[in-house]
Formats: sequence, structure tokens, C-alpha cells
Amino acid sequence: LLANIARGRLIDEDALRAFLITHPRATYYCDVIDPEPDYSLSPQEQQYTHPLLTLPNVFYTPHIANLTDECQEKIALTIADDILKHYNKTA
Repeated sequence: LLANIARGRLIDEDALRAFLITHPRATYYCDVIDPEPDYSLSPQEQQYTHPLLTLPNVFYTPHIANLTDECQEKIALTIADDILKHYNKTA
């Protein structure tokens, strides 16, 4: 299990992808990838693709660094709930 909530460039994403392909029980949780999607666009407008996002053992959520305290709390609880649901399905 690896979690990255700092910056996408901290991880060698090519090496990580190769590892995740050969180790399907490994899981990568992140809210950052390099390069980031254009968050000014709605999900329906996104034309974004990233090699990590094609893997079933990558759990990606948008980076939430600049939101209000109330919004961050609600999103953090939702993300934590989603991670627990995902983990319980794979455990």
C-alpha cells in the first residue's frame, strides 16, 4: 500500500505503474498525479488520460488543498469512506 497526498512528481510514476501491474494486490492511493487534470473543467469536459488511472489497483481522488474548512471536512470524510469501502472489497 502506497499513499501519495503530497505532489505527483515525488513518485516515479513509470516505475510505480510497472510495479502495480506485476503486483496486482498492491494498491496506490493518491490525490496527485503528474501532470494534474485541468480542474477548471467539469468531469464531463475533461479529456484527461493518465497511465496510472487505467489500473484497477489505483484509487485516485482530486487534490483538495485550497477549499474551506467545512468543505475539506466533508470531502475528507467522503474520501475516507470510499477508501474503506474499496479496501474492504479488496481485503
